[in-house]
Amino acid sequence: MATSPLWAGLRAGSTVLVDTAPLIYWLEDHPVFAERFAGMFEAAASGDLRIALSTITLAEVVTGPYQTGQTALARRYENALQQYRVVDISPAIAILGSQLRAQYRLKLPDALQLACTL
Repeated sequence: MATSPLWAGLRAGSTVLVDTAPLIYWLEDHPVFAERFAGMFEAAASGDLRIALSTITLAEVVTGPYQTGQTALARRYENALQQYRVVDISPAIAILGSQLRAQYRLKLPDALQLACTL
């Protein structure tokens, strides 16, 4: 029996590698954009969907609070993101990222993010 689609047509049990912006929208309850991703985070909270993020995304999410001296907020973000799988940038991912960067002229962080999904 096929599972019914979840958020954005994904199937139960899917894993989504989430980039920085949706996480910030969710963490900050952005008045416009948080709602666009609410279904994804709700599906993850209910166990129907798994969320992963790269170490690059983790660093990008907490940079803003650290830059503004909001250490407590940065730590709250870190704690909130612990419920998700964090994909390390391994040597193999670094090599694949460099190949993707060379082939598609991507910025290095974007190439590494993409490599984490392959």
